[in-house]
Amino acid sequence: MTSSAYPTHLKEYREQYRNSCEHRAAFWEGEARGLLWLHPFSTVFDETGAWFADGRLNACENALDRHVREGLGERTAIVEIGDGEHQSAFTYAQLLARVEQVSAGLLDLGLASGDAVGILLPDNASCVIAHLAAARIGAVSVPLSKRFSAAFSERIMEDAGVKVLITCGQMCPQKVIEALITWAGGHNLPVVDACDDAFAAFGTHRTVEPVARGAEDPLFIMYPGTGASIPRGYVYATGGYLTQVQLSQRMLFHAGLKTERPVRMLVGAEPSALIYLAYNLWGPLLAGDTCICGPVPDTDPNARITALTSTDDPVIMLITPHHIMKIREHFQPLTPEHRLHTVGVFGDAVTPRHLRWIGEELAQDVTHVVNLWTSAQAGCCVLSTLALPDMCRTGALGLPLLGVVPQVVNDFGKPCGTNESGQMVFSGGFPGLARTILGQPDRFAQLHLNPAGQFQTNDGVRQDAEGFFWFMKRLDDVMKVEGHSVSTSEVESILQSHPDVREATVIGVEGQEAGDQLVAFVAPRFQKDAEEVDAFEKLLRAFFEEHAGEFTLPIQFNFVREMPRTRSGKVERRLLHRIANNDVSSSEDLGHLSNPDVVQDLVNKGR
Repeated sequence: MTSSAYPTHLKEYREQYRNSCEHRAAFWEGEARGLLWLHPFSTVFDETGAWFADGRLNACENALDRHVREGLGERTAIVEIGDGEHQSAFTYAQLLARVEQVSAGLLDLGLASGDAVGILLPDNASCVIAHLAAARIGAVSVPLSKRFSAAFSERIMEDAGVKVLITCGQMCPQKVIEALITWAGGHNLPVVDACDDAFAAFGTHRTVEPVARGAEDPLFIMYPGTGASIPRGYVYATGGYLTQVQLSQRMLFHAGLKTERPVRMLVGAEPSALIYLAYNLWGPLLAGDTCICGPVPDTDPNARITALTSTDDPVIMLITPHHIMKIREHFQPLTPEHRLHTVGVFGDAVTPRHLRWIGEELAQDVTHVVNLWTSAQAGCCVLSTLALPDMCRTGALGLPLLGVVPQVVNDFGKPCGTNESGQMVFSGGFPGLARTILGQPDRFAQLHLNPAGQFQTNDGVRQDAEGFFWFMKRLDDVMKVEGHSVSTSEVESILQSHPDVREATVIGVEGQEAGDQLVAFVAPRFQKDAEEVDAFEKLLRAFFEEHAGEFTLPIQFNFVREMPRTRSGKVERRLLHRIANNDVSSSEDLGHLSNPDVVQDLVNKGR
């Protein structure tokens, strides 16, 4: 299906969506046939959850070679943003040559098809090249985050069986990078220096043929930063992931274009994030679009956005609420020709005030502000609004991707009625869904599948009469912190592992303008005076960063003698949540607590 065949208005969407669900096998077969297969598949999906299982293909060949063969070698594949307004670019032909060079270097290191490659790089062209080079020789990418602690990244590399690490010693935080390089040396792991000059000289200029991979072979393993001390690696299958992300890229970002032409994508996420891999790497390159590598223009936004939009191609920027606040601090009105074609918002919930501002100042208009829903297991966005007049609803999660079947169910698994709240689940699976947790298949089913075998999101939603989904609340302990899914219980377990902590409770404060935030209540093993508390907080912060990384670090630590408990002995989390939101007064009725003086102490401290 070409992009011009995707829906352009709500009625057409409903017709196509109904057809894609009633004839799912035929629909997904048609989408998959849009890829280049080295050995065609004969089955679409089976009862084991496999998609296109007997087919073989190569991800890099689909992202680069086929476009060059079709005469698009001079089309821009990557625009790299440097300091100020400086930009450099790779055409598809130039990018293919660089990828072959790096692929040759990886082969010379002894890397083989199926081996894992750790990639820890900033958002630049080298990061995209590293992923493509790994895929070309059939290796499996393992994205690492600079915000993970060195110890957590080491556990990830051990879990994935990484054979080569590609990183840059000049990137921040240098302390973490240096520790990982030292660790790799101690484990006889080759380290590829991907800093500019060194990476340009890595490898040899020779032809490297793409290696055929089974459709169910892993393309990459994603380790989300949930705060867990034990890494969870979600495995994404090559054929299914590429099929779904290509559909998503075209349907979401080519919708409404008057002529078929490439779009330019800038994603405000770390290269280790799922949404980055989907929309600043595989999605754009599969669709023949352009990846913009570099930071979101949240400092000096006017000059940088003007430079980005000085092109005939539509420019699309995907950002979090945190980016919106930063941009607004330095923003001046843009001239109409330098407005962004579309602004997509992901990660945390966005206030209506911010959505209106984006539509009035940053995007073409309010219909070109779209919401993107995804998860660490969904592969890419499977629910969104679209940049079309009757398919954009301010504040809505949106409509499902063609061929994907979400439902709203109650606590008993029964479908909810129109506008009735329940949990959003997905029936029948979809090709881009993560296949398993590496080495923990039972854990994947336990965490993500309900008794009916449906993929459960733990998002409380409702569906209105027009079919749009609306977010209500989370149904578990997972919060969205700067776009990362963070489990409060796993953050608690890290704090409680410190020998001087008797117990800890972590509360998520939802709906802040910069996104959700974490607040910790900690009971030390031994009572401490004011000076000791300050020193202990610094010690806990350092301990936490070492074990999990800075991005899951609570913004506030409250020290208590013990947790407030009901008379039955349960921690009164709802009250702690109110305390974290400064919503408890000294006159509060605390008669249901067995230890109300703990709450009074917190209130008296002004917390």
